[in-house]
Amino acid sequence: MKRIRIFSHDQAVSHKPSPGTGIIRLFDSEALLGESDVRNEPLLYGDEFAKEFTLTVDDIQRSVEDEYPGSVLFSMTEASYLLHAFEECKGLDQVIVHCRAGVSRSAAVAILLARYLKRLDLECGLYVNHDIYPNAHILSFQEKMGISPWEPELQPMINRLMKQMIESDHESMLVTIEKLGIDWRELITIKE
Repeated sequence: MKRIRIFSHDQAVSHKPSPGTGIIRLFDSEALLGESDVRNEPLLYGDEFAKEFTLTVDDIQRSVEDEYPGSVLFSMTEASYLLHAFEECKGLDQVIVHCRAGVSRSAAVAILLARYLKRLDLECGLYVNHDIYPNAHILSFQEKMGISPWEPELQPMINRLMKQMIESDHESMLVTIEKLGIDWRELITIKE
């Protein structure tokens, strides 16, 4: 896999994929959409994606069932489905992960995909190319999903990198990526 990209819903809906591209779509539940005009739309070029996976999961950190009956908190059900999607996406050139804004749920899933593939370069590429704030609840499922953490000697730098990314400290983030032995210049993708 050459890259993982994070899109908002609107970007994904109108994106014309290159060959060998898969997509993981994270939809909002009707419980949280309510009376909103915002809806989960079909892809304009859906038949041109090599693989498509759709999952309904809300951008929440805890159950809000009392306030929003029918809301969907990420659980092992969704985690199992993602593991299936990750396995199916292994041979693709690139994977697009999208949620409503392309910031939280999609970021967490994209990070888990990079870790599933054991590709530190793909994870660092997410930090370099996207302004993201990954959903911590979804990320907390890494071990439950059987996705091994990075080597112990790398983990402090990965944690620092996450903190720098969340704090939008891009200059320090690039230095940390270099300390990980990755040339961040090679990770930059041109915005399409």
